[in-house]
Parts: sequence; structure tokens; C-alpha cells
Amino acid sequence: MGHGLEVTNGQGQGQGDGDAAPETGATSAAAEIAALRARHTDIEARLAELGRHPSMTGAEQLECARLKKEKLAGKDRLAALISGRSAATQVSGRLR
Repeated sequence: MGHGLEVTNGQGQGQGDGDAAPETGATSAAAEIAALRARHTDIEARLAELGRHPSMTGAEQLECARLKKEKLAGKDRLAALISGRSAATQVSGRLR
């Protein structure tokens, strides 16, 4: 039952073929932040779609609960990445 949501590896990153060039810590964090934000948008769209249903089936209720849990975990990971990146930027003396 495809809903246009990307399959992720549990870390907020899409599953690819692994042929991408190695990333540095900063680009890796930036890429993960971008992926988390994109996934967050996808989840919000699906939750809005489910919310328009006058009543949800058991499977839809389960999907809704799973998506809400994934959205919260993604927000927590995003906050950790942003705060960690901010701390590293302040330590190095560069503000972006």
C-alpha cells in the first residue's frame, strides 16, 4: 500500500545503493538534517490525509500512531543534530 513515502533505514535516510562519495561530518549532518526535514514533511502530509477520513480503519489507526511516533523521534534527532552542530560551531569560533 504505497502512499508516496520514502522507505528509510531507520536513521532518517533513504536506502540507496551505497555508491555515493564519502561525506565529511558536517556534510553528513547537513544531509541527515535535510532528509529528516523531508521525511517530517512527508509524515505530516500523510497524517493530514488520514485526518480527513471520517473514520479510520484499524490499520489506518495503527499507521497514524506509527507515523506520530516516527515524527516525534525524527524531531528529537533533528534537535540533537542542530544543537550539536551549534555547539561545534561556537567552539570553533565561527558563526553561520
